[in-house]
Amino acid sequence: MGIYRNDQAQWSIASEAAKGGYAEKATGTDQSSSGGGSDLNGAVAAGSLTVTLTAGTNYLADEYIQIGTLLNAEIRRIRSVATHVLTLYSPVAFYHVDAETCNQVIPSYTVTSHMTHIPGIWESISVPDMTPEIMPQYFLGANANRNPHSFLRGKQSFAGSVSNMIVLNGEGLGFALGTVATTGTAVSASTTFSGLPSGTSQIGAMSILTISTSANFANNDYVQIGTGVTSEVRQLTSTSGSYAASAETFFLNKPLLFEHASGETVREVIGPYTHTVNESTSLQGLSWSVVLNTSDEVTANRLIRNYIGGKVNRATFTAEEGGFLRLSYDDVQFIDMVHNQSSHSGYTGELPKYEGAVGTPSITDLATEPYYFSQGTISIAGVEFARIKNFSIEVNNNIEAQYYVQDSSIDRTPFELLEGRREYRMSASIGLPDAAAATSTASTLFKELILEGNYTGAMVGFDVVMTFTRGTNETITFTSPSVAEGAAGSGGLNQGAFITSASHNLGTDALVSVDVEMLTRSLGIVIVDAIAIYP
Repeated sequence: MGIYRNDQAQWSIASEAAKGGYAEKATGTDQSSSGGGSDLNGAVAAGSLTVTLTAGTNYLADEYIQIGTLLNAEIRRIRSVATHVLTLYSPVAFYHVDAETCNQVIPSYTVTSHMTHIPGIWESISVPDMTPEIMPQYFLGANANRNPHSFLRGKQSFAGSVSNMIVLNGEGLGFALGTVATTGTAVSASTTFSGLPSGTSQIGAMSILTISTSANFANNDYVQIGTGVTSEVRQLTSTSGSYAASAETFFLNKPLLFEHASGETVREVIGPYTHTVNESTSLQGLSWSVVLNTSDEVTANRLIRNYIGGKVNRATFTAEEGGFLRLSYDDVQFIDMVHNQSSHSGYTGELPKYEGAVGTPSITDLATEPYYFSQGTISIAGVEFARIKNFSIEVNNNIEAQYYVQDSSIDRTPFELLEGRREYRMSASIGLPDAAAATSTASTLFKELILEGNYTGAMVGFDVVMTFTRGTNETITFTSPSVAEGAAGSGGLNQGAFITSASHNLGTDALVSVDVEMLTRSLGIVIVDAIAIYP
């Protein structure tokens, strides 16, 4: 008999096109001949908890429905049935067009998970298993002798963390700030497309519809869809035609994370790719997959848990002498979870939050080198300091889980995770540069402290740039203010960073070091590498 081992566990993540929609393609054994079988009556948006069918015959609560048959096929457990409207236990991950085929299914299921990304090398994870609120009740006159009379169930919450991951790529960096726009190097003439339906390509769609010649495209090509802050790159898996017609459906390897209007540019691209992390009011949602394998590697004994509807509340980026660029998810909150544990000896029926079609992601070990301390440069107020011992950037989104009084057809989980005021803090330990007579950089930190970022009567602040260069076209750059905002300037929405503490203390070390604390109002991250698709 095997045991669960930490060194045989796997953790991976993915973006969600919509809240709680964990992306897994899943198909099952069709039971439509003896059970439910129908088509969608209307399109279904990613994140929806309901589907409307042309007929709801023979569908029952706690049965399973497969929605779609192609790349966007997915299976969800049915919570309730009201005529032709089925309410699901967990939201759908993909966009589904009107009239897609739906069938009742039973095991066995075939699952291909999109939760395949690993943001770094990790050693330990605080897994966001459900924290139930069990409330003792002290009823007057119940003769309980000071003991609780009974217990009631309250709110459910889900929070986890991952500390000090060694960053091997930029895949995990954007979740704490907002969204990621990806562009590639164009290699072919552009073409345009119209999406489905009504002239737009929907979030969560696994296909796009071209309207101009597509002769330059082929299977396995990478295409950039759109430009600007909603640009994204996807790989072509197949087409409805021959890549030669003037109007064809292109099928993609990952669901779209942005909506694209008719006429947006679609072009074939190759690396290097540029990933720009843009601050956004609503953070990009994410899913976590945690799989525990037994030492004897019996597949049937796996404990599989998917944590869904996640948002990064607090994160820290750090670098230090003799170390690596690291990322910590200090607090990640989720709205719910699903798992593969169906039964309990003392419980009748399937366990809460059980989903029959939950799969094990197929992940690939990361083969890239870390970003070493020796590859980093840090500039503060226009001065590149050579003797930086450590540097950190903390972001706090002040997320609050909201539990509303409403019939939402969900458990006592958060209805939404609402972002609060965003806060950035930066800190560094800096050995002062040489105090050559011809320069004034040795006293830069002292001058900035005294000035308080106020130049010629205006609160401006200064720029902070941290860049790691691993090789040709392999860089990660943190910029404050963000690249979108440009250099620090005066007035609201323009200011940069400000020093709040920079004591030039004296001690026994030969080198005078300054521990600097800073506040800043915005941050941007730009990653250049050979990875086409970030989660």
